Amino acid sequence: MTVLIIILSVALIIVAYKYIKLSKSTKPIDKSMLPNGVDIDEKTLLPYKTNRVYGYGKEFNAFVTPNGKYFHRSRCNYVKSHKKILMHRYEALKKNYLPCPYCKPVSKVNAWYDDFIKKNNILD
Repeated sequence: MTVLIIILSVALIIVAYKYIKLSKSTKPIDKSMLPNGVDIDEKTLLPYKTNRVYGYGKEFNAFVTPNGKYFHRSRCNYVKSHKKILMHRYEALKKNYLPCPYCKPVSKVNAWYDDFIKKNNILD
């Protein structure tokens, strides 16, 4: 009887392990619609410039201040005089930061990224 319980316990552990392993596996991401020079971070699923010098690349970098409600371009005079935090532009938009009215950073998500999310069935 004890041997049977041990065998069933081991079998249950193996089945649970295989289920967990399968549930963690993800299908490959289709990057065919990404523009030249852009790739996707596999962990965050956020785009970045492949030839970037800093952060996500000029197109995707957004800078916020610790207590501010706006996101800025790197050269904005307002953010130069404050402590700034680098954030992806899409992340800033998702967290409801507003575009700075002075430096006027891009304040929308690129259409190709919306298509990428829909085609790969990625939900927030």
